[in-house]
Amino acid sequence: MLSNNAYECTASPPKFVDFQYQYAWMMVTCRGGDLSNPLAMVYWTYDSGNSWRVYGLPKADGHLTFYGIYQGWYSEVSDEGSATPFEVLGTSNGGADWNTIAQTAWDSQLHFITPAVGWGVVNYQGKLAMVKSEDGGHSWIQIYPMIVP
Repeated sequence: MLSNNAYECTASPPKFVDFQYQYAWMMVTCRGGDLSNPLAMVYWTYDSGNSWRVYGLPKADGHLTFYGIYQGWYSEVSDEGSATPFEVLGTSNGGADWNTIAQTAWDSQLHFITPAVGWGVVNYQGKLAMVKSEDGGHSWIQIYPMIVP
């Protein structure tokens, strides 16, 4: 955790996405100071940490994952008044731009093994389940049996 008198920031450990440890990302979330809402960013290195690019994330309350250096997903709480309580956003440029690709009834932590195939552990009204996507996160099916806490 990083902090000063005005801001408090947390950072995830760098997550390397290649076997040569050249490409990595990390999520940083900051609160306090003159921020009316928490701020979240994704930091990317393409040179083993010698330099970093930073992109803003849509909200600070989401779960972030990437496959490779460009394809990523961010599951977050939907805006108030939305038809569903949660949504999954996707990026194809490392996080510079995000688009809603799925609206869901569940909170999720996703993991993709290809740009198309991914799984998630989801929380629907306090019950855990597993879901799978084969189209890059646009649609999801539940995998049975359900996981029970």
